[in-house]
Amino acid sequence: MQIALAIYNFLILMLFAVALSASILAQKKTKNNIYFVISIMFLFYIFDNTLIYLTELFNNFAETHDQLLIHVPSFKLIIFTVTNICWMYINQIIIDDENSIKHYFWVIVCAVFTSMVPLFSNGATEIWLFFTPCQIFLFGVALYGYKKMKKYPEKYLSSVYKAYKKLLVITMVFCVLIVIEDTIVIFNFDIYEDFMVKVHNRSLTDDILSIIYAVAFLKLFIKYDLQPTVPVEKNSQNEIFIPAFSKKENSSYASYNTDKNIDETPSELEQINLHEESFTDLHEENSTDSSEENEEILDYNVENSPENIMFNNFCNKHLFTEREKEIFELMIQNKSNQEISDELFISIGTVKTHIHNIYNKVDVKKKSSLMMKYYTFEKENNTK
Repeated sequence: MQIALAIYNFLILMLFAVALSASILAQKKTKNNIYFVISIMFLFYIFDNTLIYLTELFNNFAETHDQLLIHVPSFKLIIFTVTNICWMYINQIIIDDENSIKHYFWVIVCAVFTSMVPLFSNGATEIWLFFTPCQIFLFGVALYGYKKMKKYPEKYLSSVYKAYKKLLVITMVFCVLIVIEDTIVIFNFDIYEDFMVKVHNRSLTDDILSIIYAVAFLKLFIKYDLQPTVPVEKNSQNEIFIPAFSKKENSSYASYNTDKNIDETPSELEQINLHEESFTDLHEENSTDSSEENEEILDYNVENSPENIMFNNFCNKHLFTEREKEIFELMIQNKSNQEISDELFISIGTVKTHIHNIYNKVDVKKKSSLMMKYYTFEKENNTK
């Protein structure tokens, strides 16, 4: 039994360690704060599961741990609070929630209530009241995210959001299962006597949910951070150039150089000019052909071209919503805020809010830096 338990703990800790390493690597690669928060969450998963394993391995440690859990559960409270904040932040970024700052109030309420439980309860009821609010909070976060995604389905059409929506449903189901398991174990198997306290600290359903989180993140990491290199087109002199990725006729990378402080090498400028010429020639050639069949073929080729795939990969890597993708595409075309507002039929204030969210997700402060970051991303993938 001890050997099986040791193997189980080793495997689950290794899974969390791999997820932690992947999130750190993704954060360094993309400078996106969401990966930093994910790494903190997995770090605390490792810390929590290590404590639980030590209670299963050493009786003396288990006794001390259980006594602290009954009287001064500060270490467990810290774990709950940090993971709650991480989950709130991750949900905020993914669903692009502008009002989520107000929801952090519930993190404070949950933490305060949990810290006060030992003052007005004892024994099994105390432990149940201590563990349950965390699951209620997590259920509420998942439910809020799910309802918003269901209310505005046009904003969440990519495969990343569909996967996240499923994850929210799984979270809500497991929150209920965790409360049921805790209720059964706490009131039927744990011992809370004056002379003896024995707490079963491991929750099987909680472990399964944590494993699902780790696997889901690793699948996302493998798909968008370890993706194969997109094929590169070459001109007659075998020089690499960047073809147009946008369906819009006037798409242009040269428009991003709006900041005098941005240095650009001649080779990069040549690639940009060559890109514009190649796309202009493509447009002129196809504009003379009025055949419906040829237009459909062109649309298909543009949609499935390597550069369009790379554009989607960049947006998915930074968790852009569908609306942010549209705005980002128009920004690349050097459209002003007013032009974007007119084309998408939204207010200028909404445009500015989405642009601000894009800057935050890509970790830049201005448009020129955003365009340079995308151009660098495309160049790195093309030259691999």
